[in-house]
Amino acid sequence: PGAPGRSAGLDAVLGRAAADAATLEAGGADGVIIENFGDAPFTKGEVAPITVACMTRVAMAVRSAAPNLVLGINVLRN
Repeated sequence: PGAPGRSAGLDAVLGRAAADAATLEAGGADGVIIENFGDAPFTKGEVAPITVACMTRVAMAVRSAAPNLVLGINVLRN
């Protein structure tokens, strides 16, 4: 939501992030980084509140699916 490009929707993003995180944890990964790389082109100036809210939802989904992974967050903007 709020990104300039097409998306399968927030529910699809949450499901994929959770599934990827669980797979990485099961495979022995120590941590993951989530970022909004697919939001390109990025807005100039401050990051929109909807981006922060969506990234928070993704982080919560990852944390629930893979509670033992170290979680990093990178929010991109120009």
